[in-house]
Amino acid sequence: METLSIYFHKDFDGLASAALLSKILEKSGTYLSYDYFPIDFDVRDEWLSHSLRRPAAVLDFFYHPEVSYFFDHHATSFIDHIHKVNYVETDTIILDTSFKSTPSILKYKFSTVFNFEPFKELIRWSDIIDNICIYDQSDTALPLQRFLPYYYYPSVDYTISLYKKYHDFSVVISYNPWKKENNPFHLGEMAKEYGGYGRENAGGILCKTHEEATVKMESIFKELIRR
Repeated sequence: METLSIYFHKDFDGLASAALLSKILEKSGTYLSYDYFPIDFDVRDEWLSHSLRRPAAVLDFFYHPEVSYFFDHHATSFIDHIHKVNYVETDTIILDTSFKSTPSILKYKFSTVFNFEPFKELIRWSDIIDNICIYDQSDTALPLQRFLPYYYYPSVDYTISLYKKYHDFSVVISYNPWKKENNPFHLGEMAKEYGGYGRENAGGILCKTHEEATVKMESIFKELIRR
């Protein structure tokens, strides 16, 4: 039996996908062992010229023509237009943007042959976390890069950002402006609950300390999940 090389995006969704696919294939006894390769968007320009260790699986990342398994939910999966035009879904190669996370695709595909009950919380959190991006750029002097996360993570619904504003710290909540669906939450009203201000798709909160700002970021994240 062979070793399967699993390439996965280096975030919660990708890591969960790698763990789940290993468990699924382990049950079938298809492979003797697994090697894991976490990857990020800095390899984008060299990705298609990179030779994968085969047999290979790519999860929650850009498509590669040498894959035996490919599961992803991002609309930006294809770097090369030729691959996008020639893409054909198979039992082991699935791109479906209707899912919120790659683990959800694995559940959809393998639910008849694998018990996902022990992993339901893992899948639930994959669906949640992959749609909310949190980042802290308060250690730089740069102005807030509000739209930058949507370039790297176009599928996310919300960003919660922290940046330095003069001697204070600002927490900004925003909804992805490229989403076709309407934002169901008024982010300005949410920000007001924390002493801030805003409008329907964006809100800001000024904090005196970094600690205060991070506490509010965590609270807002939990509130978005609950809603």
